Amino acid sequence: MDRTAVLQRINQVCQNVFRDDSLLVNESTNANDVDGWDSMTNLLLIDAIETEFNITFSLDEILEFNNIGDMYRCIVIKL
Repeated sequence: MDRTAVLQRINQVCQNVFRDDSLLVNESTNANDVDGWDSMTNLLLIDAIETEFNITFSLDEILEFNNIGDMYRCIVIKL
């Protein structure tokens, strides 16, 4: 799966989790950039990403996520 396809799927998941069809995320997007991205929605986002890509993140991996790019790189490794 290419970079664009993975990022598009991540963006779709983010739109669903944050209930904002106009939301556009990129690799530098972080919680400060998205209204409503708090600790609870972070958990929902992690769960939705794991479901979408049929992967599981370790706690250590999750703690290293500072932005969408960190998540993207971890997804690519697992795919």
